[in-house]
Amino acid sequence: MTKLRYFGERNEAAPYLAGLGWTVEGSTVRELLAANGLPPLGDDDLRMGDLRYLSGILA
Repeated sequence: MTKLRYFGERNEAAPYLAGLGWTVEGSTVRELLAANGLPPLGDDDLRMGDLRYLSGILA
């Protein structure tokens, strides 16, 4: 299982892609649920609602 993890330096996706010419937009899980008329997360001890999904277009 340890081979499935990466412990080196990483880039944050949105700024990294924007620096390469991508137009990037992001939404949190909370925002996506609300936009689609779904109920909010109940017990969110793992902070799943703060996860951000990105979409991008390369210009």
